[in-house]
Amino acid sequence: MKRSQLIFKGILAVLLCLIFFVPVNAAQKPIKLGFVYIMSGPFSTYGQFAKQGAQLAIDEINKSGGILGRKVEAYFEDSTGKPDVAARALKKLVYQIGVDCLIGLDSSGV
Repeated sequence: MKRSQLIFKGILAVLLCLIFFVPVNAAQKPIKLGFVYIMSGPFSTYGQFAKQGAQLAIDEINKSGGILGRKVEAYFEDSTGKPDVAARALKKLVYQIGVDCLIGLDSSGV
């Protein structure tokens, strides 16, 4: 399976899970997805492709009315391929931005 198809199917699976597990009273709020990829450094090509694929999927979902009427927002962070940087990025997404779901970490070292 091509990498872009795998990324798209992964995002789709996460979004379907959100449909069934997000409380009804949150219906007006957008769904916030946090992504952590290597977007700088020697392996940044993979992270940039993953980011583009995720953004393409989210744009298509939002064009078709979102998920149960809720728009999807994407927040991207760069892990630079380093565990400590990735940990800070994850904490930012969870504690500062308040994402509903985390996706990413495309390196075994991270």
